[in-house]
Amino acid sequence: MSAHCVYHFLCLSIFFALFAVTISTKLSLDDVVERLIEVETKLKESEREIGILQETTLLQKEVIENQEIRIQSLETELAGHRDIISAGREKAADTTQEIKDLHDKPRIVFPKRTPQETKLKHQRESSKNRIRPLRHVDRVGVAFTAYLDHDGEYGTQQVIKFNKVITNEGNGYNQYTGVFTCPHAGMYMFTFFIGERSDTEGIKQMLADLVVNETVKMSAVAETKHATEDAQGGNTVILRLQQGDSVYIYSDGENHHVEGNVRLTSFTGLYLYP
Repeated sequence: MSAHCVYHFLCLSIFFALFAVTISTKLSLDDVVERLIEVETKLKESEREIGILQETTLLQKEVIENQEIRIQSLETELAGHRDIISAGREKAADTTQEIKDLHDKPRIVFPKRTPQETKLKHQRESSKNRIRPLRHVDRVGVAFTAYLDHDGEYGTQQVIKFNKVITNEGNGYNQYTGVFTCPHAGMYMFTFFIGERSDTEGIKQMLADLVVNETVKMSAVAETKHATEDAQGGNTVILRLQQGDSVYIYSDGENHHVEGNVRLTSFTGLYLYP
C-alpha cells in the first residue's frame, strides 16, 4: 500500500472516530473541523518524512552498488598482480635450479698443451682478430602488442590501458598501467591506433598522443561527422630510448569516447637494434 493510500485511510478513520466522539460528547462542528485540520497537517508532515527517507534509502543503495563495483575491479587488478608475482617466483626458482645444476656438474680437466699446440692456438686467435665484424648486434628480444577490449570515456592526459596482451616479449609492457618500460637501451619502433564511433550528428574527434617520459612524441586523430559512423586514426614513430624510459598513449582532450570492443584501438612496440 502506498503512502498516499495510507494517508487517505487514516483521514477517513480519524473522521469517523471524531464523528463518533462528536455524537457522544456533543462537540461543536468548529471543534471537529479544527481537530481534522491538525490531524491532516500531521499526516502531511509524516508523508513528507516518508518520502525523504525513501530518497535517502535509494541514494545509499546506489552508493553501496558503486562501492561493490569498485571492490570487484580492485580484486581483479590484485589477482593480475598476484599472477605476475607468482610467475616471477617460478622463473626465479627455475634460474636458481639451473645455477645449482651448473655448480654440480663435474669440471672438465683438459690435458696440458704441447709447445706446438700452443703455437697453433695463438696463430688461430691472431687470424680471428684480423677478421673483425663490422658491427656487434645485441640479440635481445623485446616486442609487444596489446589492444583495448571495451569502450571507454577519457579525459585530458588520461592514459589508455590496452588491457588485452597478444605479445609481450621481454615483459616491458604492463597491461594494468598501460605503460611500456624500456628494458634495454636502443632504437625502437612504436605504432598505435585509436577507434571511435559517434553517437550524435556533427563532427567529433578523438585525439591521442604517444608520450615518452611526459613528453609528447607523436599524435593521431580519429574524426566522425555522422551518428553511428566508425573512424580510426593512428601513427608510427621510431625513437631511441634509454633503459627505464616510459612510453604510453593518452587522450589529448576532454570527453573523448574510445571504441574498443572490435579491436580498433591498439598499441605496438618493437626493439630494432642497439
